[in-house]
Formats: sequence, C-alpha cells, structure tokens
Amino acid sequence: MVRVLVVEDDPTLRDMIAQILDIEGYAVARAAHGMEAITHLSGYSTATPRPDVMVLDLLMPLMDGMQVCEWMQAQLPAEERPRVIVCTATYPIPTSLPGVATILAKPF
Repeated sequence: MVRVLVVEDDPTLRDMIAQILDIEGYAVARAAHGMEAITHLSGYSTATPRPDVMVLDLLMPLMDGMQVCEWMQAQLPAEERPRVIVCTATYPIPTSLPGVATILAKPF
C-alpha cells in the first residue's frame, strides 16, 4: 500500500485531502506544519515506514514547505525521500523547489 503524508496547516483542507486519499486506498498520515512533517520523516522504522509521497503545503507556520524540502535534501538519502507534491496558492508558483515532483495550484 502506498503511504502518503499530508502536510497542511488548514485543518479542513488537510482532512479533506486525507479522506479522499483514504477512500482511494492510500495509507494516510497527517501533519499540521513542517515540524510535524519532519517528525514523521525522521521517526520511521520497519513498523512505521516513511511515506512514499508527501502532499506538502508551502506556506505554513513553524516551518514552511520550502524548509521541509531543504531539510529532506540535506538529511535523507535520495532513495529514502518521498516524492513531493506541493500545494500552493502563491502566485507566481515557484518553479524550482528541491525534490518536488509536481506543483498543484490552490484552489483545486
């Protein structure tokens, strides 16, 4: 089963995305900001493996999505990094984010 980490500071949007992914059969974890995301990414084990995909908001309190991407680049070997899908309402949408597979513009 594909594991997805949804990192979004808006609780309604975070729950909506997580519910849709859950219905589609993904194993979903949630994080409210970048620091929680890093806790998920650094606290893995065979019992709780890292996510395969991370849906990541860019603008969040405590630690934003760009900082999470930079942390992953610096701390995780390439083969252990999840694929990153960035969600942002920022215009213009940043074109170069480290380790990002695709960008979704909000609202979607």
